[in-house]
Amino acid sequence: LLEHVRLHGKFDFAICSHVLEDIARPQTVLDMLPAVAKAGFVATPSKFLELAFHEVAFTNLAYRGSLHHRWLFSVRNGTLVAYPKVNALDADSFFDQFADPFPDKVDLSWRWEESLPYETLNGDFLGPDIWSCVRLYREGLVDDDFGFGVDGPAEVSALRYEHFGGREWKQAEATMRDDIVA
Repeated sequence: LLEHVRLHGKFDFAICSHVLEDIARPQTVLDMLPAVAKAGFVATPSKFLELAFHEVAFTNLAYRGSLHHRWLFSVRNGTLVAYPKVNALDADSFFDQFADPFPDKVDLSWRWEESLPYETLNGDFLGPDIWSCVRLYREGLVDDDFGFGVDGPAEVSALRYEHFGGREWKQAEATMRDDIVA
């Protein structure tokens, strides 16, 4: 792939949908996308879906999100943030306030151009102890770019939750709708 890009130039657009949460090192893909494409689109399950006990009805087991997902994602200060899914999330009722398995908040969608800013929680170090780790998750998932403050969740529509290259999704959706109609 890199040889193809070296010989022919970057692709115009790359799509990575519902892959990052499944793989051991999403950082590798996040680094590679801007190396091979000029722009792109990334989609993952939202934190709302991953913090919900949505598979209890099927399994009668209480665990957050999809069992096979290794990561959950949010956006903080305009940067995509990867959080390793750890067992402590299942045991901490603090996250119940964000859990919402309903379709209007299922996906986190991110459109990027030229670069794809991302980081992993605490530089991918889970420590130095359980309380430090839990604090990092609580602070990071509450104080993100989706309208939640320290007082708990606010009503967040799907249009606001979708992040589109720094613009409100509603504005981007209107622009796209106008382009399709024209």
